[in-house]
Amino acid sequence: MVKMKKIFVNRLFLTGLSAYLSRLELSVDRALRQDIGLLKDYCTEKTAPKLKQVLSRLDMISAVGPADRFAVPMPPVRQRGSLSILAAWFSWYLRGGVVLTASEIQAIKSNLRQLSDALDRCQSVDPDTFVPIRLRLLEMGSLCKACIPDRKLRGKINCVEHLNQNPLLRTETIETICGHRNWLNYEST
Repeated sequence: MVKMKKIFVNRLFLTGLSAYLSRLELSVDRALRQDIGLLKDYCTEKTAPKLKQVLSRLDMISAVGPADRFAVPMPPVRQRGSLSILAAWFSWYLRGGVVLTASEIQAIKSNLRQLSDALDRCQSVDPDTFVPIRLRLLEMGSLCKACIPDRKLRGKINCVEHLNQNPLLRTETIETICGHRNWLNYEST
């Protein structure tokens, strides 16, 4: 039996990553059947952090480096069971973060790379290409949110700002959700 490597991520990073994945998923959903330019600009230029920065940071914290870019797509990551979520909640409060498996981090990186590649090669936000990516982003965002015990924080993450949002909605920026701290470069010791 092979033991899966586990990676500790602090509260701030997990909160920011959850909000970032939710923002991307909502943005892809709102941009379906439109020109790719608006979504590409939103993901790579107009918002912070940029997609490449998040991928770089995930490469740094994971055991597997950037050489996995051309690896075979991974099977879907199983959702955590009740005991695993309860253990993550205890870790959230007692250790100041949670433990994710290397396969969970790898699946997140793989999905973000697929989005980045699709943004580079496609001319429009074609549902055949982008809906599967959107659904995997939703799955990975849900996996991260399940590890956050604070109901109010999960509610804020669900109301993250995104592309083509309804102007009547009350949304929050990732910076506000993370308490105006840089979640991407936050180091825990």
